[in-house]
Amino acid sequence: WADKKHHRMERSVLEEANAVLTVGKTMNNEMISLLKGYGSAFSESKFHVVTNGYDEDDVFKGKIVADNKFSIAHIGTMSHARNPEVLWKVLKRISDENNTFAQQLEIKLVGKTDESVIGSLKEYGLGDSLNLITYLPHHDVVKIQQQSRLLLLVLNNTRTAKGILTGKFFEYMSAKRPVLAIGPVDGDAAEIIRETNAGTIAGYGDEELLYAQVKDAYAKFIDGKLEVN
Repeated sequence: WADKKHHRMERSVLEEANAVLTVGKTMNNEMISLLKGYGSAFSESKFHVVTNGYDEDDVFKGKIVADNKFSIAHIGTMSHARNPEVLWKVLKRISDENNTFAQQLEIKLVGKTDESVIGSLKEYGLGDSLNLITYLPHHDVVKIQQQSRLLLLVLNNTRTAKGILTGKFFEYMSAKRPVLAIGPVDGDAAEIIRETNAGTIAGYGDEELLYAQVKDAYAKFIDGKLEVN
């Protein structure tokens, strides 16, 4: 009974609204599909996408010195469900192949990190590369984003992952550092990454693609050409 009432209310809102705003294309298409499923008469022109973004005032304007090391930074909560084991496996693999890479690698986890993630990193022999920063004020976090060589974005592996467009993703873009993303390659974040040349994305279990992407990023780091435009 309650579920049916929610659907009636949902239909009423979508039908009667003069405009419907969503934060991504996937969600926008889902709202349109809902109304079509109800058999409602409506114009798709009232549906609009306004993505999240970032505040220019938050971007640090002073001199930024990039990390000497090949740093991969993740900003925010790293939960057990978001633990990117495929990345740790790739980093271990490249470290075993290239001792210089192992010495230059730094994994910066800024924010609350689940113990299982730390344990996973150590299991793959990456404990010495880990730089764990539990908390920083936001203005310091912004600096770390701009200093880091790669910014790690891990999207939750859920049914709705294609439509996930976090505010953090756009803040990453404001830092003008390459994004290394793990998530649906046919999702909203993937489309923006490709459109803006903001970095790369690999599927959750695509070890070979992620391996190639990290190797390419490291080669550009060595040549002083690891940047985005």
